[in-house]
Amino acid sequence: MNTPIDKKHLNHFELKDQIPKLPVPTLEQTLTKYLDTVRSLVTVDEYEETKKKVDAFLKSKEADTQAPGVVLQEELIKLSKTVDTSYIEGFWDTGYLEYQAPLTEVNPYFLLVDDTYRKNQNERAAHMIRYTALFAKKLIHGEIKQTFERDTPLCMSQYRWIFQTRIPSTSGRDRKFQTVSSDYVIILYKNHFYRLDLIDKRNNSIKSEYYIKKELEHIKNHPSNRTKGEGVGILTTMKRQKWANARNQLLSDSPRNRYSIDFIDKALFMIVLDSRDTQTMHEKQVCMAHGGILEIHNRWFDKLQLIISNNGTAMFSMEHSSIDADTLAAYMIKMVQDGKDNAPLVPSQDDVLYIENLINENPLAWKLKWDLSREGLRYMKKATLRAEAWVRSLQLTSLHFQDFGSKRIKSLGVSPDAFIQMAFQLTYYLLFNRTVSVYESINTKRFYHGRTETCRSSSWSSAQFVHAFVDINESRASKEEKLRAACAQHKDLIKAAKAGFGVDRHLLALQLLAYHRAQQYPNYTIPSIFTDVAYSRMKTDILSTSSIPSSNIQTGGFAPVVPQGFGISYLPTHDSIFFMISNYEHRAEIFIEVLARTLNSMAVLLTPTKGKL
Repeated sequence: MNTPIDKKHLNHFELKDQIPKLPVPTLEQTLTKYLDTVRSLVTVDEYEETKKKVDAFLKSKEADTQAPGVVLQEELIKLSKTVDTSYIEGFWDTGYLEYQAPLTEVNPYFLLVDDTYRKNQNERAAHMIRYTALFAKKLIHGEIKQTFERDTPLCMSQYRWIFQTRIPSTSGRDRKFQTVSSDYVIILYKNHFYRLDLIDKRNNSIKSEYYIKKELEHIKNHPSNRTKGEGVGILTTMKRQKWANARNQLLSDSPRNRYSIDFIDKALFMIVLDSRDTQTMHEKQVCMAHGGILEIHNRWFDKLQLIISNNGTAMFSMEHSSIDADTLAAYMIKMVQDGKDNAPLVPSQDDVLYIENLINENPLAWKLKWDLSREGLRYMKKATLRAEAWVRSLQLTSLHFQDFGSKRIKSLGVSPDAFIQMAFQLTYYLLFNRTVSVYESINTKRFYHGRTETCRSSSWSSAQFVHAFVDINESRASKEEKLRAACAQHKDLIKAAKAGFGVDRHLLALQLLAYHRAQQYPNYTIPSIFTDVAYSRMKTDILSTSSIPSSNIQTGGFAPVVPQGFGISYLPTHDSIFFMISNYEHRAEIFIEVLARTLNSMAVLLTPTKGKL
């Protein structure tokens, strides 16, 4: 008889050995799903060609020769048995660290709910700094509690990587290192950088909220903030190798620059204090996405950034080459809850006097300074022009759909996530008259060093529904049947992806193994499945989507992953759904308008008519 797991008292390292490795699906499992995924993305003739290429990948024409897919599969199985983590992790690191796009186009961002007690910028920032510093300290000492999905323990290896720095390289592959042991943070205010030490030297503990708040006040009131700083952070918006060149220029310009960059690299995280209020949802969206033209210099995208607007709205932007959004969200949710449940402690009179005297006796010696050469300034000008053009090109919008939420969708007999995903596909089809590839991020944390798998929501069933919905000759009953079938298949795809049996990660690993073989053996030919139009279209994520946890997080978002695509985050609650949409072709607004109508039309379709049992 199994002993029940004591969830409340387990620390995150205690179940590590019980978490299994990510499984390697069979070729047949993956290729069957693959064919269903790409069928709606290609013409009939293209699909027939794709089936031939899949068949050639799986079966050899020669009796004494293994099929190319079988050879690669055997190599992948061997790799999976050899590595300590998962078969995809090395490929995954390469994909992130060699990706040259600016991090502004990659980093996700989130908006937190308001704090019960802390209503201004300094108070909110002080609580976030203290809570996060204590969280890092617990990580070091192994005191973070194990997380579960129902009764399944989840891998927590990513947690230490919440605190990291990503450093650009002229080699084309960035470096990264953990900063979880750091004892200070960097404050960004009006483009100036300040070091704020976290340790109270009286007792060698993390400083109190009051202590941190008074230091923030001192920083903001300093005469240097009457004008904006150099804005060196704009360089982190560049393409990675260009930023590497600019960084090397800064490092060579003066010892002072080397000192400042070293301090930033080794800081626990960044606190961004913005100068503007954020009242409307669009203002908040701009603030957390990039800061807008006025504040984008006041950022450092290579690290975790906790962002607080002038009126105390809290957000965060994450560099996620090593972590996924759900990992960071889990800690943020707890941080916000702590702020909602616990008022700041009232300091003693002795503490007040000690802190005020200490701050007055030590003016801002911790302000980081820069020496910018003519070449360094030239890099900054180029970065500014490019970043401002990018900000103008990216349309951001949101929709708080309040006609219904997950409660009503469930009452209609379908999964809320499946329903919403079908709405995305139908909306796109109504606007552009074609079906496209859809990416939905699914976590695989139930496996050791698990990250994400893709649910390819654009199945043959979903395409059948979309086409039926716009067909005036299709009966209502037929449309409903096809919508329910598409939602049912989507639910199965989610379940398979969570269990490690998706399509994307397996095929990516096989593809990269094939590329490695091509480098080793001059006569080796890359299997045609990977050069096929169907594979290319599946990997072109026109609709890149992700749901986010609702507890203590208002919303979040990210940029599209392709120029013609949409970045879509969604947060379904009991009685509403919040959407945040981004697009480079300024079609986000029309997408939102059509989406709202589509959701209602689909709900009507699933609602029983009078006389129907």
